[in-house]
Amino acid sequence: MSHPTKVADADESRRQHVQQESAQEFLDRQRHQTLLIVVSGIAPAESDGAVGEREHVQSVLRTLPPENAVALLLHALEGYSYKEIAEIQGASLTAVRSRIARARSAFKEGYATKDPA
Repeated sequence: MSHPTKVADADESRRQHVQQESAQEFLDRQRHQTLLIVVSGIAPAESDGAVGEREHVQSVLRTLPPENAVALLLHALEGYSYKEIAEIQGASLTAVRSRIARARSAFKEGYATKDPA
């Protein structure tokens, strides 16, 4: 079992790392197939077009304002709470909730209307 101090140190280290990464670097390293399911409920097609699907998801994410996309990814993929995201982004809890809601909505719309490359 991990010592509580070690877990807290690891969490703080993870927060600092996320703060230092640019929004683009963060977006590029995400697990896009998981995001698709978590955010929109759309299951990715099982085909040889997995790379095309990933690129499609990335292109939709790049259309979002960076602060919204990062908030969404931190919550949906990394499991951060709204409060933790607010601390990371230096924003209010209300702003984080709004960013995530806007990102979710824009992602769903963008994914549904854009054709995969």
